[in-house]
Amino acid sequence: MIYRLSAALAATLALAPAAAAQDVNFGGFRIDGRLGWVSTGATATAANLAEDPDEDGDELIEVSASGSDIGYGLEAGFDTMIGRSPILVGVYGGVDLGRTQACTAIAGEDRACAETDLSLHAGVRAGYVVSPTLMIYAKGGYSRGDLDMSYDADVGEDDDVILDSSSNRNGFHLGGGFEMAFSRHLYGKVEYSYTDFGSSNEAFDQPNILPGFAVSLDRHQAVAGIGFRF
Repeated sequence: MIYRLSAALAATLALAPAAAAQDVNFGGFRIDGRLGWVSTGATATAANLAEDPDEDGDELIEVSASGSDIGYGLEAGFDTMIGRSPILVGVYGGVDLGRTQACTAIAGEDRACAETDLSLHAGVRAGYVVSPTLMIYAKGGYSRGDLDMSYDADVGEDDDVILDSSSNRNGFHLGGGFEMAFSRHLYGKVEYSYTDFGSSNEAFDQPNILPGFAVSLDRHQAVAGIGFRF
């Protein structure tokens, strides 16, 4: 009898965490804050004024630069489970903050910089519930970000800034991660995403001296977050 009671008690204790975990549901409205590493890369392409007509392949000059910093943001969304399957689908929108700057020298004492600040994003995600408390997911959608461009022809002279512009860039993002439910309402996540802000043409304030150029911009993010599900 004692053996049977002991076995029953052990089984009850073993099943208790599993029963609590079954109460976890990854569906519903959610909001989370996140913090992590952000890297921005910029590539500028311009006509080569020193092109040699007798040499092929030097018609363009291409320079690249990257910079990284701490980024943070907020995201809100709604998820729903598909029937009794372990598959989840959802929509989301959010804002990313944190300034990152990519600068490089093109020739001589010049300095060209591309700087990003606030960006907005919205999209859809699909997840697979691996266990009652763990889900992996992929996401993708639209992004819109602020871009500041500057070009200083001589960093030692205050009056040699011949480009200083701000614009909004439209693009897309792709990413994925995993989400861990700590309770029915509290969860944590780790996520990576890549954003392509496309390319745009920029013009110098002195077009008779230097030609315009095209700038492509992208971003990598690796973040961790804590959220609340309603």
